[in-house]
Amino acid sequence: MKLLIALLLVSLLLVNLYNCWQVQQLQLQVAVLQSRVQKAETAGNATSDVSTLLEKAVPLLAQARDAVQKADYTKARKLLGQAGEQANQLSHTLGSKSGPAADWLRDQVRRMQEQMDTPHH
Repeated sequence: MKLLIALLLVSLLLVNLYNCWQVQQLQLQVAVLQSRVQKAETAGNATSDVSTLLEKAVPLLAQARDAVQKADYTKARKLLGQAGEQANQLSHTLGSKSGPAADWLRDQVRRMQEQMDTPHH
């Protein structure tokens, strides 16, 4: 009888130790998942920041295009300068995450500046 009670107590102790180990494993997994969620949220915020900065820059490009079509090159250069500043802000704020967006914006600014610098016939 004493042997049976001792076996039950040892079994109970082993089950408790196993449960404790499982809880620790789950805590580690939760910590890893929380880290991944935080990184994903940060990436989401970066995407939102890119969108916000592009929403500011795209109208500047449209206004500059209109100014070029009206041959108002002073206004166009000013607007293109502001759009270029938005591209720089994209790069500065978001680093490599903004690469394609900032590159696209700079390319648009460069093309319009080249269009203004090309003699019109």
